[in-house]
Amino acid sequence: MKSDVAKGLARHQRRLVAEAEALGLDREQLLEAGGLTEAELADPDARIPVVKRWRLWGYISKQVEDPDLVLRFGSTLGVRQ
Repeated sequence: MKSDVAKGLARHQRRLVAEAEALGLDREQLLEAGGLTEAELADPDARIPVVKRWRLWGYISKQVEDPDLVLRFGSTLGVRQ
């Protein structure tokens, strides 16, 4: 049965969590805020509901007061990521 839930690669959430950790945010709090588990992030090619990425972004943006945050995160990504 096909799901109507939009999903994205776990590698994107993994990278977002790593970048947020580099800014000093706590990994466990990041995962909780995004509704994520370590098991979901274990396989970079796994599919995770996109809504979890938006929850994670929402949490990060409230914790880090930087209007250029998205640009700074994006500048660390390569074309193939």
